[in-house]
Amino acid sequence: MRHKLLGFHDALTRFTFALAGVALAVMLGAYLFEVVSRYGFNAPTRWTSDLVQYMLCVGVALALPQVTCEGGHVAITSFLEKLPQQSLVRAVHWIQGTGAVVLGCTAAVFVMVSLQQAEQGIDTVAAFAIPKWWLSALVAFGLVNAALHLLRQSRGHGTAQAGHEMDV
Repeated sequence: MRHKLLGFHDALTRFTFALAGVALAVMLGAYLFEVVSRYGFNAPTRWTSDLVQYMLCVGVALALPQVTCEGGHVAITSFLEKLPQQSLVRAVHWIQGTGAVVLGCTAAVFVMVSLQQAEQGIDTVAAFAIPKWWLSALVAFGLVNAALHLLRQSRGHGTAQAGHEMDV
């Protein structure tokens, strides 16, 4: 049963990452449309800036779990690299567990804020406003999934290897 749940979580993460890619493509298309419209036809749009902002939020929120799953986050490892292997693994698991708790608490705040925004009917401040809770709930979703990946990694069930962050 646990294997199926972990597999579902991994599949959900890959799917949301693909959706983040779609959001990036929408952003690119909107910018290209705006440039052609503004400079080619002297007819700037009112909606592209809002759409790009919304898609940036969508893209970041939906890409975060995959980046976390792969251990693709920024890490300053100079202290950790000096630890013996057994201590390194324990320290990294502790950091991952602590990160999972922090992300989970932050997600809980976003969920509460989303519920308040929905209850109060708050919209974004934009030319083409949308309900603000849509974005807040999406960020909460991304934070929860990233927290689950960190929790899995701290328990030894994740795909990222402790101490094997990608070098840039």
